[in-house]
Amino acid sequence: QVDVPPPICVPTAQMSLGSIHLGDTRDQVLARLGQPATRTTGVGEDDGGQYTAETLTYGDLSVVIVRGVVDVVSSATPEVGTPGGLRPGIVLSVAEHILGIPLIAPDTASTPISVGQCMGGGEMEGDEYGMTLTIGAASIIRSVELWTNRP
Repeated sequence: QVDVPPPICVPTAQMSLGSIHLGDTRDQVLARLGQPATRTTGVGEDDGGQYTAETLTYGDLSVVIVRGVVDVVSSATPEVGTPGGLRPGIVLSVAEHILGIPLIAPDTASTPISVGQCMGGGEMEGDEYGMTLTIGAASIIRSVELWTNRP
């Protein structure tokens, strides 16, 4: 028998940027942030069929809404971070401390790294979720993206 290590998961408590949480409704986003600077739509398809993805862009935050709820939230500015303080502008070693999981710097700058892809519990029960960080020179985080794939 082969021992399989448990997956490295981002703590669900870190799965929000600013005041926006994965799974928030479109109405909750608009109530908290107001009208976006820009709004774009696109069409996609998954196991649930065809859907419309609406991207709301604010000065420091981008929010993608699918089927009425937040599927992706991202930021490239140091002013917006997770509840624990993970945000663009910090170094990778600080992010490791905040998340409590090891992170491996990419070989080249501007390469996104996937931090964890896990099945959620609690508020995210049944949802697959993860975090992608884009790392720049000197192992500084350039952007943070949180995402979920809901059933």
